[in-house]
Amino acid sequence: MTAARQVPDPETAQIAAALDRIGMRRPPGAGGSGRPEGAAGHGPHGFGHGGPHARGWGGRPGPHAPGAGAREGGPGRRGAMGARRMLHAIVHATQPRSITDLGHAIGVDQPRASRLVQALADAGLVRRIPDPSDGRRVVIEATKAGRSRFEAHVEARAAEVAAAAQALTDAERAELARLLAKLAEAWPA
Repeated sequence: MTAARQVPDPETAQIAAALDRIGMRRPPGAGGSGRPEGAAGHGPHGFGHGGPHARGWGGRPGPHAPGAGAREGGPGRRGAMGARRMLHAIVHATQPRSITDLGHAIGVDQPRASRLVQALADAGLVRRIPDPSDGRRVVIEATKAGRSRFEAHVEARAAEVAAAAQALTDAERAELARLLAKLAEAWPA
């Protein structure tokens, strides 16, 4: 975080981290986007409509920019959340992973995972590199821009949680942090 931004207290940071961990996972067997039709994550994180990144993944007007309609292959409402989940999986991977592995990590099939990775690559957020263990395969890693985009999301999410958490007492915030961390740990991967 930059010096101009307020650092959230540890409980608020824990709440934000747990919410992100839960939001990035889908239960086994979930189809499509894992959300009911019309439900999506939105806000100023650079992944939904509005906010500082409403231009979309490839610099073109996004599907939620004013006057823009959903494009074939564009992220769309559900695709923006899928792209955010994909970028989360890539940034948090201990080593570069294949598209198939990333798809399994976020609960989508290989064709959907491939489209999500392509949208991220078109936006310069990830790149394909040869797999060091098998030169016939490629793996995906986040670019500097991708890591920056993800960090911006983390900061925006923490600020939102901090604002909402002001409605809680210190004891309530600590209890919520504890319970959400426990829930995130038990959430089906």
